Amino acid sequence: MEDTHCGVNCPWVKSGFCNKLEECPNHIESWWVSKEGETKLVKDCVPKRLMLQMQALLTRFEGVQGAAEEARNETHLMRGHFTSLVEATKLAIEEQNQRHIIESTKILLEKKD
Repeated sequence: MEDTHCGVNCPWVKSGFCNKLEECPNHIESWWVSKEGETKLVKDCVPKRLMLQMQALLTRFEGVQGAAEEARNETHLMRGHFTSLVEATKLAIEEQNQRHIIESTKILLEKKD
């Protein structure tokens, strides 16, 4: 994570609202620990950091939304395949039942003759 503070270009300090960067109402300092275990002091301008965080979250949300849409589409396709399979199975069972009825009828007719 990189610093986002304005440094000497802080408009609040330049306007005289505050005397130094640390007195700026938008200035915040926080300690972060990296994956390697190193600690780092990060100095941020809250509005800048907020915009960066919002952009990162928006990007992640768009990725999640895309994945959800893809899963929905795949589910819809699978439902279509299962429906086709069930219909084909029903037809096969009906044909088998009709053949059985026809064969039973032939056997009965042969016995009567």
